[in-house]
Amino acid sequence: IDPKECARIFFREAVVLMNMARPFAFMEHNDRVIQNLHAQEARERKFGLAPNEEMQVDYLMSVAPDVCSIRTLKTFILEHTDAALRFDPNYFIEQSHRGVEYHDSFQNKIQWPSKNQKQEIPTLTEKGTSIEFFRIAGESVQGELVFNASQNNDGLSLKIPHTLIPSLSPAFLALQLSRWRHWMLEAMIRELPKVNRKSVKNQFEEIDDHFCVKLEQHPNASPFLALYEALAEMKGLDDIHLNLNPEKEHHLRLHLSFFREGYLEEKKVELSPEWGSFRFFKEIRSLISSFGVDVNLGDFRYGYRLHENALMMPEESDFWQQRLRKIEKGACQQSVMLIMNRLAFIENAGLYSNENPLPHKDEVFKTLVTEPFEPDELDRFSHLHFSRSKKVNDFKALQEQTKPEQEIIRLILNRMTFESGLLGKEAFVRCYETLKRFCENTRGNRPVDPVFKKKVLAFPEISSQYNRLKYIEDWLESGNSFSLVEDPMDLIQWKSIRESFRPYFVARYIKEDEQIKMRHLLSALEKEMKSSNDYFEIWLEVQLLLEEFEYFKFKRSILFESDALEVEKSSIVKLKGRFGKL
Repeated sequence: IDPKECARIFFREAVVLMNMARPFAFMEHNDRVIQNLHAQEARERKFGLAPNEEMQVDYLMSVAPDVCSIRTLKTFILEHTDAALRFDPNYFIEQSHRGVEYHDSFQNKIQWPSKNQKQEIPTLTEKGTSIEFFRIAGESVQGELVFNASQNNDGLSLKIPHTLIPSLSPAFLALQLSRWRHWMLEAMIRELPKVNRKSVKNQFEEIDDHFCVKLEQHPNASPFLALYEALAEMKGLDDIHLNLNPEKEHHLRLHLSFFREGYLEEKKVELSPEWGSFRFFKEIRSLISSFGVDVNLGDFRYGYRLHENALMMPEESDFWQQRLRKIEKGACQQSVMLIMNRLAFIENAGLYSNENPLPHKDEVFKTLVTEPFEPDELDRFSHLHFSRSKKVNDFKALQEQTKPEQEIIRLILNRMTFESGLLGKEAFVRCYETLKRFCENTRGNRPVDPVFKKKVLAFPEISSQYNRLKYIEDWLESGNSFSLVEDPMDLIQWKSIRESFRPYFVARYIKEDEQIKMRHLLSALEKEMKSSNDYFEIWLEVQLLLEEFEYFKFKRSILFESDALEVEKSSIVKLKGRFGKL
């Protein structure tokens, strides 16, 4: 047998392809170097950085000329160490910068010098970046691609306008950005055993399709969780266990920068594919107040509501967002004095009060001044309206001549008119005219319509501000379609949340401190009143923990696949005796 041919076969089959029962440490190092170079090729869209199998064999034969078997390889390592056998990624990159590319034909291949020889290393130019535009939710977003694994912003950086924030979630971004999704798949393939990589690469498009389906089915889940679930349902890939780490591979994270025109504040977020929608919300929560937006939070939305932020149903959140956008357009100056005068007129007349808080006059004023009012609109009440009887110049005089029931109806109508200002000009004008007609009928001793009376008296019983506004709209249209929009806090059921945690009470991949935290949060959620301000914060912490546990089920389960071992108590005592001092 030709010794050189024997050495070539050994290095190709045993060392490069790692067909060996117990691979040497340098072989695993070399495999990681080659995979990282392939990943860099994909990110930079530049091929030729990673040498193929033949070039690797040529290099190993040049640094270890007398090796042709495992026995001779062990002898070489004992005498010279394995330093010369370990690949240096910088050397391959330098060769590519010199203009050398690697091909299948090696008739004119380059001469690989020994790593022990001193060589002049050229100064590398700084890797450049490229600016691209990406389509996200119908908007064009500027992105910057950085191809330098040593930099923290390696990968994709995006400048996100505030108008996109309501539609964003990690799963949604993974669906929209195919490049980011493919980087996750490539990182997954690099983590696989070498014997499985080729077959999995051939299924790349199929895996990506399943990945997208899972992202659509679970819009609040983390992208990595959707990827693990997609693999678990594919034949031949269900036994694959991954341990991807975005903290070490910067290009697996999205580098997001949120901005709004006219605002100096700019929020930067390193979005990890391990995050679900609740963790993403936690990172961008400060933007909700700064930019006046709302975001998805499970089945609900969290965002602006008058002078506060709150958890709401999507329908209610849409209403407050539309009102806020209207206010941001600015005030109509010709309406300012008229609106200030009429609101003061109604406020001085007295408003029905109960435990339901009244909206602040400034909020009503800001809504109404966005639309123009004619000077002859909203005429003040005067004694002219009551000329057939004793003149009434103010509400106090009217009160003296009205029955208690009529007075209650008038106070409720005052409040309905005042609150209708949050709906805009049309609803406010119609309520104002209704109030004026009621006062005229009262002064003329005309009976109150029973249907009208019943509807007005039902108004104070509605606790939610949004539901009261919906009621006013339905009342003005003389309709019967009004239905309450439920408070999300009333829909949160402690028992169903506890049931979601049931598998994790005995899960071996949940650490002891995590189980203690889980029990503490569930207990606190059960004891807290739903009307308390702290209830939402505790519920949010519970959802964040549940999101982590769902991901741990895949990330940590490989460490606990074997059946639990029954250990005798005496054996534990013996171990404590031996290792307790350590």
